[in-house]
Amino acid sequence: MLNDQRTTTIIKEILYWKQHKLLPEMYCDFLLALYTNGEASTFEDEEKISNQRMGTWTMKKGLQFFLLVLLVPFSFLVIYFTQFQLVLQLSILLLFFGFSGWMLNNYKHVRDSSFHIALVVMLILFLIISDFFVKQLDLGSAVSAIIVLFHFIFWFWISRKLRLNYLMISSFIGLFIAVGYFIL
Repeated sequence: MLNDQRTTTIIKEILYWKQHKLLPEMYCDFLLALYTNGEASTFEDEEKISNQRMGTWTMKKGLQFFLLVLLVPFSFLVIYFTQFQLVLQLSILLLFFGFSGWMLNNYKHVRDSSFHIALVVMLILFLIISDFFVKQLDLGSAVSAIIVLFHFIFWFWISRKLRLNYLMISSFIGLFIAVGYFIL
């Protein structure tokens, strides 16, 4: 009985690898044939159930991305077009930042588009919150430009650490604009 449980677990893992393309399909088919004694077709129903779960997962993931992408325009809405108190505005922005951080943490192992979108939204929200905080403290445009400069240096560091070319290019463009603003 214990051996049957292990075999079933292994077969589920192979189906997961096949579905998520962690191994080439040919290898997965071979392993399935090996562990099912050539009766891999009996596990097609289980694979269909897995695909149905993936369909609901896609809906959940799509809703999360929709909310994630809306966080950036909503943060501008909260800052510039509402009459909320400062504490409430900052709390809402921190809530948005926390949600994007949670999404990034959930998808840090997947490294697909979900990870990249969550990372970019989190970095943009961090930049917006920092700039909002500096403006509320009335520290001046020079301090604001320096903070923006440090943000883009941070983006460059993250791009080097995670080997993300798009983030490196964005950090160079942002650095160029921040330095240009600081000089002018």
